[in-house]
Amino acid sequence: MDSLDPHLHASTANLRSVWEKIRFVRGDLRDETLLAEIVQGQTDYLQLRGANLAPTIHPIPAARHDINCLGNLKLLEAVAC
Repeated sequence: MDSLDPHLHASTANLRSVWEKIRFVRGDLRDETLLAEIVQGQTDYLQLRGANLAPTIHPIPAARHDINCLGNLKLLEAVAC
């Protein structure tokens, strides 16, 4: 799952070699409804990620905090349900 935020210059190019083996979802980690749909019935592992903390990568501190802290908390809550 990735929002492909233009501030982060995000792309799926690095996933080309595994694209056929994964399910990629474009979405925001803070979207509780989407997270619930994605994790429902899943037994695979999760890798927690977030926006790069370097100000040159994502220059808006509040957005970095929101994505990294709140987004990952919402993911953990979705998995716990």
